[in-house]
Amino acid sequence: MHNSRNPENSRKHNFKQPTSQQHQTLIIEEFEPDVFRQLIEYIHTGCVTLQPRTLLGVMNAADYYGLDELRRACAGFVQCCINVDTVCALLASAERYIQYKCTKSLVQKVLEFVDEHGNEVLNLGSFTLLPQHVVRLILARDELQADEFTKFQAALMWGKKYCDNNPNTTLKEVIGNFLEYIQFHKIPANVLMREVHPLGLVPYHIIMNALAYQMKWAKYRSEEDLNIEWEKLIIEDDE
Repeated sequence: MHNSRNPENSRKHNFKQPTSQQHQTLIIEEFEPDVFRQLIEYIHTGCVTLQPRTLLGVMNAADYYGLDELRRACAGFVQCCINVDTVCALLASAERYIQYKCTKSLVQKVLEFVDEHGNEVLNLGSFTLLPQHVVRLILARDELQADEFTKFQAALMWGKKYCDNNPNTTLKEVIGNFLEYIQFHKIPANVLMREVHPLGLVPYHIIMNALAYQMKWAKYRSEEDLNIEWEKLIIEDDE
């Protein structure tokens, strides 16, 4: 909760004074109703309860209307409210306020959290609610600490949800948007053949290239191990 006995004056706008026979309706399109409601609450009472769901909107609204103390309070609350339960909601809200400058710093902090907790985040049900370009951004990150099969499962889960809402789109078509971000050669061969290939979503040549890479690597690894064993035998004979 953020308290202030003297909340700052909001940004002023010039409006014509309505006559006694008229009323004036002001439409605020920049911010969501819940966000603006919290902003008004803060202006009237000097107190507002910050919530992860509306945090980014309130922070940008505070910056937009010149409420510096509220903006600083939001910025300080960011780090402690980023966790597995809130990360997808924060990313989803960022989509709404992408044009505001406060959004960039928060998104960067959220993505750093996603990188460190990749497998957990990708398995969240709320991950399917993210926009497609955000999902692609996450899967494409080199810093993402998640195994490749989990990345595939996340793309599959997101694709199924998308197809439920867009029945004219095929799952294979949707999954195709994410394949370039998944390193299939790092998925164990038995998992590829048992879990991935039977779905018929990944082109055959990608599966075969992944298996060929693993076979090639296994061959070189075997030869390397064999050479090490021979070197050990030679050293032992010399001794």
